[in-house]
Amino acid sequence: MGPGFSTMGESVFSRCVRIIDRVNMAYVSQAGDVPAFSALHAQESLPDKLFISSSLDVISSVIGSMREQAIPLVEKSNLITMTMSFMEDSDDTVRQSAFSILGDLAQHCFACIRPYLKQFVMLCVKYMDVEFPRVCNNAIWSLGEMLVQGGEEIGHYAEAVLPLLISMLSQTHLPPGIRDN
Repeated sequence: MGPGFSTMGESVFSRCVRIIDRVNMAYVSQAGDVPAFSALHAQESLPDKLFISSSLDVISSVIGSMREQAIPLVEKSNLITMTMSFMEDSDDTVRQSAFSILGDLAQHCFACIRPYLKQFVMLCVKYMDVEFPRVCNNAIWSLGEMLVQGGEEIGHYAEAVLPLLISMLSQTHLPPGIRDN
């Protein structure tokens, strides 16, 4: 995808948000309505979370292609709250995709995430865990992108971030992607 994609960006973005909303609603309604004896059956009938992570990945690509032109799409959607909630998802592939969106938002739509910097930084810190290397890698990358765009605004959180980064860098068996980021 590239700049020429922007004419289709809004429809692709909107379609992905609808897919995510539908799948997420199935999980939310199942969590509130299922008696314990049928929980296993309900779990089997839920949509695959691959729909969420794939849609998040496509949204990330749309933002990367449209750059600042994606700001109106982000502003009129619930992408920020969705991203935050999916950073806490039990599925590490969903978390990885959510952190990828955060990195792209930080690069191209920083104004959209500025009001939520503290929450996003704390989520990045929470998931800077090498036990889940793909999630950790995207959390560190996103944090770096927020630092590049936010500068001093994000400097307030250095006390929470620096000890983790120093600890990670001192590990001998750190995956290369994490070390690079």
